[in-house]
Amino acid sequence: MTFFSKKIPLIINTITVLIILCSTHFFYAQEASVQITDSLVNKSSQELVQLIKSAKLDKAAFYEKVVLKRAKENNTAEIYQELGRRFSKEENYEKAHQYLDEALDLAKKNNEKRRTCVISIIKAKSFMLDGNNEQAVDLYNTAIDIAKKHAYVTLENIATSSYISLISQMDDQLEKALDMSDKLLLALEQSSDRNTKNYVQMLTTINDVYLGAEKYDKVISLADKGIKIADSLNYKKGLADLYIKKGIVYYNKDSREESQFFLDKAKKIISEYALDNDFHQKVRVHYFLAKLKYDKGLYHDAIDYLNIIVSNLEDEDTNKLPIIQTYYLLMECHRELGEDKQAWVYHKIYMELTNAYKKNEGKTRNRVFEKEENAANERIALEKANKRYAQIGLLITFVLLLIVGYSFWRKQKKNKMLFNNLISQIDQLESHKQQKEEQKTKKIVAEIAIDDDKVDAVLKGLSKLEKQEYFLKPDCSLRTIAKKTKTNATYLSKIINTHKGKNFNGYINDLRIEYALTKLKNDKRFRSFSIASIALEVGYKSDKSFVKHFKSKTGINPSYYIKNIEILKNTAA
Repeated sequence: MTFFSKKIPLIINTITVLIILCSTHFFYAQEASVQITDSLVNKSSQELVQLIKSAKLDKAAFYEKVVLKRAKENNTAEIYQELGRRFSKEENYEKAHQYLDEALDLAKKNNEKRRTCVISIIKAKSFMLDGNNEQAVDLYNTAIDIAKKHAYVTLENIATSSYISLISQMDDQLEKALDMSDKLLLALEQSSDRNTKNYVQMLTTINDVYLGAEKYDKVISLADKGIKIADSLNYKKGLADLYIKKGIVYYNKDSREESQFFLDKAKKIISEYALDNDFHQKVRVHYFLAKLKYDKGLYHDAIDYLNIIVSNLEDEDTNKLPIIQTYYLLMECHRELGEDKQAWVYHKIYMELTNAYKKNEGKTRNRVFEKEENAANERIALEKANKRYAQIGLLITFVLLLIVGYSFWRKQKKNKMLFNNLISQIDQLESHKQQKEEQKTKKIVAEIAIDDDKVDAVLKGLSKLEKQEYFLKPDCSLRTIAKKTKTNATYLSKIINTHKGKNFNGYINDLRIEYALTKLKNDKRFRSFSIASIALEVGYKSDKSFVKHFKSKTGINPSYYIKNIEILKNTAA
């Protein structure tokens, strides 16, 4: 007891000294930090701009303090522009937009047209990276308009290439994007930007369009050209991006070793260098490396790559298409491993993100068309304003209501008859399924007798894929099925025409709609899905496409079918 009582004062003194030392160190460190910041405050605007431009990643917050400490009147539009760009590169888009707005206001106030154009492009890219395509389209259009008006050729090319990349993500705008890409490439060959970093950036952007259109030879050609220039400039981000594109092309061409080679090169660059805005590159590299593992049946390895993507996600990243694809592949990996519970978790996330993405894509499409439709909308509004014949309108409306009412009654009657016939056909199909399978086998054997072994193999492959329900996959296409059945697309198309009595699209659509009809009839939970979700489940990319093919096959809308199935089941219960 005496020993401890002697030691206690010594321990207290030691702790006191340590606290004083730590406090002193903290005070001087803080004072040094303030002194560093103070030394920057008095620099000229141009000097500060150069420092922000050359700063390493994670320095945006530090330079924000410097900018805020300066007198507001000493801060130029360029200072706010570069601070906003720095935050965007660090993927802090909220802060980026805040300072880019400040920059834009100052540039407009001072009538700096070129600066306004530059800031609009930076802000548009920031919005696009953040998944806000609607705002990005507006800003790219603004930048293009300013650049054209004032003959800022380089800025026009940069804004146009990014705009093209954005609209190419929409199915109904791909042709327009390709046409614009071809014209821009010709313009770039004549521009002063050749052999520059800007040129490489525009090549990588345009290459996304050709990649989406499956023009693989063009992608390889442009990638090789860009790689040569990027290498000479030591432009690592451009190199990584172009290696990734080559990796994706070789993956799609079934050249797995070449794909692995270029994806590994890209991954090495990304891991060794701190690249700006490398989120998309990291996602693409790990996603396609996961695909390579998935194709080999190495599902656990594929999941490891995909988990790298998921573990680095922020909330705002989930509205991006590559992330949606990541969750879809995770779902498929767990299904293959027989882990149905985990697969269902990822299926739910995939469906939620897909529905949200489709809504945002629709908004973007409206913005893309908005400019082209303005004149037409104004004419329509004018015509409507001049047509105010109330009595005639009321009379016409009354007559139309009668016609519509009668048509609706007849349509309902017809739909009811079609529905009853459809249920009868499905019941017959289910009760005689085994018998039909036997007849189908006999028919194939009889047909094969007069054909070669290759046709036999292809038909057996098709039968196997039907049993595996491969037709439900979104990437099911003539090309992918040809690969699965070990033949080429032309030969497969002829076999389907001859032996199935329909073209390829008709064959796949029939399988999907027949599957939907049976599953909707027998699965109550499936009937509770939205039409958009059902469409995705049976392999369609849009609900419009599903409804069109469903009605073509059955004569009624899927919603009518579901409603009457529910009535039928409730009555039976």
